[in-house]
Amino acid sequence: MTATPPRPAWVEALAPPTPIDAAAAMELSLALAAASSQQGDGPFGAVIVDPDGQVVGVGWNRVVASHDSTAHAEIVALRDAQARAQDHTLPGHHLFSSCAPCIQCFGAIWWSGLAAVSWCAAQEDAAAAGFDEGPVTPTMWHELRARKGTHIHAAVGPVARAAAQLRDYAGPHY
Repeated sequence: MTATPPRPAWVEALAPPTPIDAAAAMELSLALAAASSQQGDGPFGAVIVDPDGQVVGVGWNRVVASHDSTAHAEIVALRDAQARAQDHTLPGHHLFSSCAPCIQCFGAIWWSGLAAVSWCAAQEDAAAAGFDEGPVTPTMWHELRARKGTHIHAAVGPVARAAAQLRDYAGPHY
């Protein structure tokens, strides 16, 4: 069995040890995004909860800090949850992201077996802040729903605040 890497103390302080609802999960993704931005990385956060609402995966953008273009918040959260589950699929689990997933993260979501994906800020908000999320289209999300059964929930939660986090990051960086 592979050891699960420890989470940083600041992440553990944010992630509650008890089950949470969808609103709290989205708030946690936004808190992770804000913390990531404060640490000099992109303003993106993601949370994965199991069917009982327990936080099993957390992610924040680590592209700059790790010199790894694949270290997006959703990928980091998937890696965390899959390592903890000791399984490459996460049936019944729900991913909450501070922003619409990019093309890379879409591919990882496709293969992950997630039951649902929810995001706050739109792809257009990321583009306005200087991020090129790639050609992720509504048709692709519909295909994910049709072929994998994954429920998709766009523009969930405090969308204006999530978009503002992106804009605030863009100012000094772009």
